[in-house]
Amino acid sequence: MNRLSQEGLVKADDRRGFRVAPISSEDLADLTHMRLMVEVPALRLAIEHGDDAWEAAVVAAAHRLERAEAHLGEGPQVLDEAWSQVHRDFHMSLLAGCPSKRQLALSASLFDQAERYRRFSARHRVSSRSKNREHKRLLEAVLKRDADTACALLAEHTLGTQRNVDAALLRMRSAAN
Repeated sequence: MNRLSQEGLVKADDRRGFRVAPISSEDLADLTHMRLMVEVPALRLAIEHGDDAWEAAVVAAAHRLERAEAHLGEGPQVLDEAWSQVHRDFHMSLLAGCPSKRQLALSASLFDQAERYRRFSARHRVSSRSKNREHKRLLEAVLKRDADTACALLAEHTLGTQRNVDAALLRMRSAAN
């Protein structure tokens, strides 16, 4: 529980034990800011330093993700554990060519912290978002070794979840008033 508290996923209360940390626009903005600061430069380094084995692992992870996404369909949905794992594997494979182990570890931790926001976003999305298309474009840029495009696409992909969550929270507040 202490590790979950350090990760920001639970809050410690001296008198009541632990409770799940609330979802908030402020927390997600901070998390997204940190992800952009860590993951985007890690992707740039991965593209610079990644070898053929890294590239092959990225292609394999993208293939598994495409297969999993084919089963999801469009519109609001509950993301399952299988999709979440292959999605994580794809994103971590993109960064795996980065030579900094600390940057990779921090990226993985931040990515995991964002999972509950991804799930919230998927459940409360009102318009379809083709994550499959976003992932394909990101893969293409990485394979072309176009770091500028790949980094811009990763940033936009990450910001998309923040926009969806903020819109859902706004709708919920409006409905409550």
